[in-house]
Amino acid sequence: MALKTTSLISDEAVTASNLKTQNAATAGDAVATDGVGNLVYKTLHGAQPTVTYKNADFSITAGENVQVDTRSNPVSITLPAAPNSGDAVRISDGGGNFASLNVTILRNGNTIMDLGDDLLVDYNNASFGLSYNGTTWRIF
Repeated sequence: MALKTTSLISDEAVTASNLKTQNAATAGDAVATDGVGNLVYKTLHGAQPTVTYKNADFSITAGENVQVDTRSNPVSITLPAAPNSGDAVRISDGGGNFASLNVTILRNGNTIMDLGDDLLVDYNNASFGLSYNGTTWRIF
């Protein structure tokens, strides 16, 4: 369905005040269609992931995004034992100290990059993710 206009935008600027929408916008909304030709404002969910902060050994869960601080001690992170294909986690160096006090990713019975070894992270300011493809955890 083509969008029909009933008036022209005289200043050639497409701004929120020039758009005829079915609802009012709030900060962070995006313009979308309602499926029948009307413009509506929609809130984008998931655009800002929740990040947690940890500085001791822990088990990470699918979907978790963690800043790990190793300024005081090394940290071991245990991956889920029974991940589903498509599960992913994100890990970042929250203290900028992985080279001195490492993070070890414990594979928990699965492989990482098709290897039967735990993953040692020893690079300062590292930020990476792991996704499970149904066979192995892959680094991204």
